[in-house]
Amino acid sequence: MKMARTGFISLHRPVAADVKRRFGQVFPSPPLHEPQGRARHSVRAGVPHDQGWHARSDAPYQPSSPQNIRASGKKERGFLMVDLLVGISILAIAILPLAFSFTRQTRLLRDEYFRAAAMEIVDGEMEILAAGEGKNFPEGVQTYEVHSATVTNLPPGKFQLTKTASHLRLEWKADKRRDSSVVREVTLK
Repeated sequence: MKMARTGFISLHRPVAADVKRRFGQVFPSPPLHEPQGRARHSVRAGVPHDQGWHARSDAPYQPSSPQNIRASGKKERGFLMVDLLVGISILAIAILPLAFSFTRQTRLLRDEYFRAAAMEIVDGEMEILAAGEGKNFPEGVQTYEVHSATVTNLPPGKFQLTKTASHLRLEWKADKRRDSSVVREVTLK
């Protein structure tokens, strides 16, 4: 009687002849259970029997009572629950500051992006005004209309042009943010 072949060689007794045919020898199968009684040469104990020490395998088998099994299971579950709670609390203590830091950094990067985009627009428009376009505007404070696609990336705000004699000042101010404004000034020749 042969057993079905799988990806590994089984060392059960029915295929011992197949193993012997392939490898030229039969490997002994491991015992199904540990022998009872005292072992003369216990591998686990490390000390011979004659010196008075007994290996763990030498002790007679004593099955646990169902009450002991249930009690130890409850203790182990309780320990695992405490261990899980300690692990989650350590993780929370480490991760929460990082999460707040990431949100703060995201807000800071967004503000810097808005400032850089507004600076690009104001610089480009100021070059146009300094090249001679600024002479066409009346003196005083007025809203300046910008023709740039980058304006859609900015938060709500306004561009303001101030002209006094030959001095031009172009400023972008956000509606809700006090500290976000970009100013460029130039004197016309």
